[in-house]
Amino acid sequence: MRILVVDDSRAVRTCMRQKLEKLDYEVIEAANGQEAMRKTRQCRPDLITMDIDMPEMDGFAATAAIRTTEEGRRIPIVFVTGKDTLEDREKGFHLGAVEFISKASAAPWQEVACTVNRMLRCNRLPANFTALVAEDNEVTRMLICSILRHEGLRVIDAADGAEALDLAKKHRTEIDLVITDFVMPKLDGGQLCVELRTKVGLRRTPIIFLSGVTERAMILNMFHAGATDYLMKPFTKEELLARIRVHMEQWELVKELNRTVGQLEHLNKLRDEFTAMATHDLKSPLNSVMGFTQILQRDPTLTASQLEMLGNIRDSSELMLSIIKDIVALGRIEAQPEADRPCPLPVAPLINVAVASLQQTAAAKDVLLDTFFDDAVGCAIDGNRNDFLRILNNLLTNAIKFTPSGGKVTLSLNLEEERKMVRLTVADTGIGIPPTMMAGLFDKFSKASRSGTRGEHGTGLGLAITRRLVEQHHGTISVTSTEGEGSCFRLTFPLLSVPL
Repeated sequence: MRILVVDDSRAVRTCMRQKLEKLDYEVIEAANGQEAMRKTRQCRPDLITMDIDMPEMDGFAATAAIRTTEEGRRIPIVFVTGKDTLEDREKGFHLGAVEFISKASAAPWQEVACTVNRMLRCNRLPANFTALVAEDNEVTRMLICSILRHEGLRVIDAADGAEALDLAKKHRTEIDLVITDFVMPKLDGGQLCVELRTKVGLRRTPIIFLSGVTERAMILNMFHAGATDYLMKPFTKEELLARIRVHMEQWELVKELNRTVGQLEHLNKLRDEFTAMATHDLKSPLNSVMGFTQILQRDPTLTASQLEMLGNIRDSSELMLSIIKDIVALGRIEAQPEADRPCPLPVAPLINVAVASLQQTAAAKDVLLDTFFDDAVGCAIDGNRNDFLRILNNLLTNAIKFTPSGGKVTLSLNLEEERKMVRLTVADTGIGIPPTMMAGLFDKFSKASRSGTRGEHGTGLGLAITRRLVEQHHGTISVTSTEGEGSCFRLTFPLLSVPL
């Protein structure tokens, strides 16, 4: 059968072609609506997939034109587009579209393939599927197996629940569908379903029960055990195949999504490995550059201009080293969604440690760095000491960086006993944050990154790292700011239930 794929993106057309040709469809391509009209007349496709936004003639206009011809009125047209709104759907269906598929869905090309199969091969089940059939009645079992094999499925059959369980363990990675009777010797269908879901690992595999049971309570027990669907005996061949077809198409989408997730995880692993290798290889030459720069700066024969240039080299090297450290830290945080080895953390002493380490930096800018503990001196949270100190250091460093001489940075600690929360506030009297920067403030490599009041450079990663560390500690972070008056970051963390 012939499919006309209409899309102005060559990449999209290639993906569609590869997917549909694997299913033995002949694929013809068109890059715009006018070309689609011409090829519809020339090639007489059995189905058309149509994009909306295209040059020369969009998908709506092309569909309307195709529908004006006698032959074009019978061709199913499936819209596959990124422009998926209610108004677009209404317009598309009004023009005669039979389906609307968003390119933003989890597995759009697989969804297209399932839709095309449903439209053009409605009497066939998806190919290359394996079904496990558990039925103690030999005649019924042979009948079901015969029907499924005739439809192209591979069938593994068992005469009772215990045998079915053994076969499922042996062929776990192959099974795409389970059809089981409810009342069987040795192991009934409900027990079999529970075992398949919990111990064999077929958590999402479709399981269809076949039974003559009519009591509502028994039917509910099937679904409580993990059934996907239920079909009452006696049943017709058409009814059985219709139920199977629906679940097989959904299962194929799930499998495609799992494959996509696996590929993304593999790409993430490659990215992390590359980042680790690149950062390690960059650190050594940077340390050498910084070391030799410090040696050269001690040379008494250098002019003021030469010393300034060496200072620029040192500052740039330190910034690059800071970026490398932040990238490594962010990669570690994203790879581990939970904090490492959480333990009770007394908050006030850690605040004192963080403030003491930055007092010299604040004094060099003539910025007052102050703390206020209220009634929360003895409170504690559950977390990782180094990560919590990094949160405090990032926020205090930022506050000092954007506060001019004569300004003030205050770190407050308060106890919210009713909510069982600890609240941290870092407020400054600095330059504030423009409203245009607020939306992306916590994003990686944010455009909100800018120089401090004395030209201090930033990596654009500090607040992104801070937010992820706060979330790892099951906390929240928010910010309010007035340009020219200062900013206020508010953090909350769950109070440790068991006192220190």
